[in-house]
Amino acid sequence: MLTPAIKVTRASMQQVLKNLNDLERNQLPFAGSLALNATGKDVIEENQRLMDKVFDRPTRWTRNAFWLRRSTKRNLIASVERKTAISRRFYLEIQAEGGTRRKTGIERLLINKLSYPGGIEAIVPTRGQRRNRYGNVSPAAMNRILAGLKVQLNNAQSSGKVASSQAGARRARYFVPAPGSKLSPGVFEQRGTKLKKVLAFSQSRARYTARFPMQSHGQAYAKRVLPAHFRTALNRALSTAKR
Repeated sequence: MLTPAIKVTRASMQQVLKNLNDLERNQLPFAGSLALNATGKDVIEENQRLMDKVFDRPTRWTRNAFWLRRSTKRNLIASVERKTAISRRFYLEIQAEGGTRRKTGIERLLINKLSYPGGIEAIVPTRGQRRNRYGNVSPAAMNRILAGLKVQLNNAQSSGKVASSQAGARRARYFVPAPGSKLSPGVFEQRGTKLKKVLAFSQSRARYTARFPMQSHGQAYAKRVLPAHFRTALNRALSTAKR
């Protein structure tokens, strides 16, 4: 679990406090809160720009993975945090720190259902599998594959054989080659006489190199933009202050 990507507090502005008069000091909580919230908003936008640089076509779900816990006059802390609703299936941590990726839900489902004798640590789409604009297998396509494999499993369980056909040459049949087959480990799609591999099985766990420094990058960016936001916020606070 990562700590918030950026947390800025009153301590970050101690140097600024030395140069303020009494009126400015009275307006400090209001100005500080405005500045912290503006900085947090900037950090989220900078995180999105960083995603666009390091990831190949990040999805909207990925780009909107963070939210701002806003500061108040009584609590001068603003933090950019990961959305808790998606934290269980969140993968940006491994992109930030590097290491071994946990199995996805689809991988766990297939591994449990197929009982493949060769062992499966990761399942990856092949070049032959069509992908959406984000470079991923669409949910509809994955559902078709899973439905086809269910047909194979049901036939194998009822007759001891792999399903040999489905109605109509145009309808795709999805199957995993039996042990000893000349076909490589994975999921194949067959349409009539045409055969292509759509998912590959790997016996090695998927590993990532750290490439998304969201926490260190966010903190550095916040320190860079906070002073300007504070000056703007203080001017606003002073212009509305009762004298």
